[in-house]
Amino acid sequence: MTYENTEVEQLREKLKELNSVIKQIEVELDEVSKELGSIREQKKEARQKFQEKLNEKKKLLEDYKKLKSDLNACYASRKDLIKQLKIIENDTRYPKGDISINEIKDRIKNIEWTIHTSILKPSEERKLFLESKRLEEAVVLIEKREGLIANINAQNDKIKSIRDELNVIKSMLKDINEGISKIKEEYDNLKKKYEERRKDYMQIKERLSRAEAERILLQSKLTVLMEQIKAVMDDAAKRKEEEFKKRVIAEAKQKLLSGKRVTFQELKLLLENDEEFKL
Repeated sequence: MTYENTEVEQLREKLKELNSVIKQIEVELDEVSKELGSIREQKKEARQKFQEKLNEKKKLLEDYKKLKSDLNACYASRKDLIKQLKIIENDTRYPKGDISINEIKDRIKNIEWTIHTSILKPSEERKLFLESKRLEEAVVLIEKREGLIANINAQNDKIKSIRDELNVIKSMLKDINEGISKIKEEYDNLKKKYEERRKDYMQIKERLSRAEAERILLQSKLTVLMEQIKAVMDDAAKRKEEEFKKRVIAEAKQKLLSGKRVTFQELKLLLENDEEFKL
């Protein structure tokens, strides 16, 4: 009995210690689980930021592509305008001197005034008329040239503006690419950290499983031992009860033989258990 009781106490002490260890492991597992949840949330946020940056980059690339198309169109338009300008400048009717368009227009007005107010010979009138026509054609060419130059300058301004926009987009794309690289690096670090903590989690969980299995085994041993102790105690109690009955029956028989009075309980035991007195 003493040995069994000692073993029971030892098992109970081991269970107590093991329960404490299991609680510590559960706390540790819960902390790692929360950390994993936090890392998962950070990974999710990193993925969202990464996707936002990709969408932003895609939009900028579309804008860049459109601006490049507009720039090429401006170059083509300017090239065509320069070609037209060269044609005019090479035209024999275009005045080669430094004479201004206002001077030419004044000359045309003077010719018209002369034709309308003077008496001229037909040859002189014809000569003035042809000069006026030539000068009018020159005015048309000059005005057209000035219009072409204005358009070329406008295209140059537009080209410069588009180039400036393209440079801004290039700078923005550079910043976005750097941001994407940082987010990717952040995500990779989080992924690595998650995998490491995941391994820790599985190891802690395995420790918990082993501890719980050990607890089940100890509990099972304790249950078996307690049942054995109970059986021994039950047997001992039964033996005591039988010995008590035998003693009471013997004393009751002795009383009857000596003519002494017996109690109801003594008589009852005697009648139930002794063959000589059974009814």
